[in-house]
Amino acid sequence: MNPCNVLITGGEQGLGLAIYDRLADAGHCMHNIPGREIRQAIEDDVLYEFLKGFVDDVLFNKYDLNPVTSGIRISAIINNYGINHLSWIGDTPKEDEQIILANLMVPYWVVNFVREHGCVCRVVNVASQVYRVAQRCTSLYCASKAGLVQMTKVMARELAPFGWVINAVAPGKIEGTRMTELTDSQVLEIRGWKEEDAIRYALKNIPMGRFTDIAEIADLVVKVLDLPDYVNGTVIDSSGGQ
Repeated sequence: MNPCNVLITGGEQGLGLAIYDRLADAGHCMHNIPGREIRQAIEDDVLYEFLKGFVDDVLFNKYDLNPVTSGIRISAIINNYGINHLSWIGDTPKEDEQIILANLMVPYWVVNFVREHGCVCRVVNVASQVYRVAQRCTSLYCASKAGLVQMTKVMARELAPFGWVINAVAPGKIEGTRMTELTDSQVLEIRGWKEEDAIRYALKNIPMGRFTDIAEIADLVVKVLDLPDYVNGTVIDSSGGQ
């Protein structure tokens, strides 16, 4: 893919930062919607307004829809931002509904608002292996990632006629991310496990016998951006053989 303007969500830390740096090093002009600002917008119940304002004001000079006079042209979108929180059914706090907003509505609105401006983009939605593997205490997270995969397919079906290429990647557990660290600590607390027991349980289901890491998945996302156009509306698993 030739150097272009790339919009990423949550590109300031962890996997998002690794993707951001790789694309910037390849000559792309990066535009990040910070995860902390997305989370604040969700908590303040202004997510729609925040994302629309970011795209319209920051990227496209306040609602100027003329492609000649408006701002930059976004050519690629990486929907990386996501959150998780473990809870047993029957003991779930109301705040956990934010998982659906963060993991499903953020990528939808980002694509929607960029599409409003007439852009043609390549999109990678960062899903998870939980889209197909049920895990206890993660009903909302699993549902959000399954929804993201299906949404990727629908987006491609709807926008491919206009030149859009939209795919998803679905990694397993990524070592070194803040989400993994928070989830791992919750697993020990909520299930009463020891750390070595949790690791042993998780690894026994992975034929390669290891987890993935930030560098490996960042490389995958960058490569998916550059796949042939006809690879459109699919999910690429990164599961170690599961």
